[in-house]
Amino acid sequence: MVKAKVKKWNKVPLEVSMHIRVLHQEFGWKVCDMQKKFKTIPRRTLSYHANIKLNENKIDKRKYNKGRPSKLSERDRRKIKRCIEAIRQYEQDPNFSIGRVQVMCGLETQCSIRTVNRAVQDMMGYHYLNTRQKGLMSKKDHSIRVEFARKCAETVGPDLWLSKVSMYYDGVAFYHKKNPFDQAISPKKKIWRKRSEGLKMTAKGKKEGNNGKRVKLYVGISHGKGVVMCDQWDNDIKYNGESYKQFVIDNFPKVWKKCSNGRKKIVLQDGDPVQTSHQAYLGYKKVGCKIFSIPARSPDINPIENIFHLVRRKMAQEAIDRHIVSESYEVFAARVKHTIESMPIDVIDRTLESMAGRMQDIIDCKGIRIKY
Repeated sequence: MVKAKVKKWNKVPLEVSMHIRVLHQEFGWKVCDMQKKFKTIPRRTLSYHANIKLNENKIDKRKYNKGRPSKLSERDRRKIKRCIEAIRQYEQDPNFSIGRVQVMCGLETQCSIRTVNRAVQDMMGYHYLNTRQKGLMSKKDHSIRVEFARKCAETVGPDLWLSKVSMYYDGVAFYHKKNPFDQAISPKKKIWRKRSEGLKMTAKGKKEGNNGKRVKLYVGISHGKGVVMCDQWDNDIKYNGESYKQFVIDNFPKVWKKCSNGRKKIVLQDGDPVQTSHQAYLGYKKVGCKIFSIPARSPDINPIENIFHLVRRKMAQEAIDRHIVSESYEVFAARVKHTIESMPIDVIDRTLESMAGRMQDIIDCKGIRIKY
């Protein structure tokens, strides 16, 4: 039996309202009786319209009453916009505070910080959000990203991400904190920025911090195989092209057997200066590795960054659940490595399967950073 489509009223029309009034006031219908006839109208709404006088045509005053006049004129809004642009462009500082903008615009006696705050959000699209490892992008970066996405979508196709790329690879650093529980529950730093922006004009963006000894790992993931590489970098060895070349020669050959398509030896990585140095490419050549590089300042194109984000969240939640208030560096390093290696294969596969959609999103958004 096919059910008939029932029309739902977002707002009761005048004709229906008059019908309800006549039934209630002239024919004596009760609200419970009218509910059977007007099934899509709530009981409270029926009761409201049933008690309106027949000769009364109520006007929705909300359309005409717009509330208090704004304390900011259009001139003040343009002044706020120019002030933020001056701070970010001429002072080369992407960070600003609402109080500073209010003082620079001369609005400290005219309105409150909350009023300026709303104007910045509504007019310019800024939000007070957590910091993240993403550098600011220029217009040139946008065009490069669009060109890259079109090339991948048109010439290579969706098979590139699952059947051709052997390994998605990147380095990641976790900083050891003596009290992981306190670190996990502490509020994160926030700044004003647009959702499509990062922190500053650098190749890698802002790092997590330098308070604590670092656990640096090189991680690789592959479709259908999960984590195929998780090797820790020795902090006593200087990180440069020569030492990284030796690291590639020692560790890459044993990874190809774990990858789902290791014969092709295609590795997707970002533009880290050491990983793209001349010595590094000599190491890649020796192990028969082919590098597939992504555009600069594009962590949303490297799906392994999403895995790192999930690992950080999982470790923070683990510190809260287990109430880890003290942890040695060795135990912390082992916990990091175990968390990465235990990432579910289906989660990694779903992340990699989103790559074709990401390319289309970049084309549709004209190169700005997407949600990933």
